[in-house]
Amino acid sequence: MLKIMPRLPTDGIPHPWDLTMHWLDEPLPISPLLQPAIQQHMDLAAGDWRITLYWVVKKKWNHKLKIPVNRKYAMLLKPRGELFFRALELCIAGYNSSHPDSKDYHNASDWYLQLMQETRNLDNQEIQANEASGKKPFVQDLYQIIKTLKNQKNPATPSTSLHFYRLMEVALSLEKQDQFNNDYWKPFLSALSGWIQAIDSPDCHECYVDGDRIVCQMGRGKGKMTLLRLPSKNIF
Repeated sequence: MLKIMPRLPTDGIPHPWDLTMHWLDEPLPISPLLQPAIQQHMDLAAGDWRITLYWVVKKKWNHKLKIPVNRKYAMLLKPRGELFFRALELCIAGYNSSHPDSKDYHNASDWYLQLMQETRNLDNQEIQANEASGKKPFVQDLYQIIKTLKNQKNPATPSTSLHFYRLMEVALSLEKQDQFNNDYWKPFLSALSGWIQAIDSPDCHECYVDGDRIVCQMGRGKGKMTLLRLPSKNIF
């Protein structure tokens, strides 16, 4: 999927955001140590990642940008695109606040780059772990994150997600300011909630690798669908 999808267009994006979006769009290197089906699963996830970045560019810099996939599929990833866009806006506002935690970055673009690379690494770790536990525990964990944030506490730790931890520290320190709350914090929480609801919907499937197959758990039931089966190899 990633190979046939056009690279993220960065023309017209101001510097250094153009470089940040270009780097975030870079394909991850293929590891010969990974099981082929796991690697293929990561490639499919990279396609979804690129579509999500298209949404970010569309929302931030180019409202006329066309997302180069089927509209129905693009709309499935719109909630995550909204979340990534709101995280970008939060990085800008957080960096401009001159909070001590913002001093670890060259600029807001650098902060966003580090944050998104951290997010992508965590996603790929989940794929490589290949533990099919169902959506329910994951969704419950996400709702707990929102609950913690609304209680004005940071759900992250420096050891697990340093850049998200710093972003939440800054945001929580600013959320009592009306303009920040209305323009950045509430939209971020709304986007996070929207993304969780999208994950919890029947249209979003948990996928995992079973031998040479990528299998998707359908809806909330027990139905399964083989998304992709790798061709068998003759061994002489």
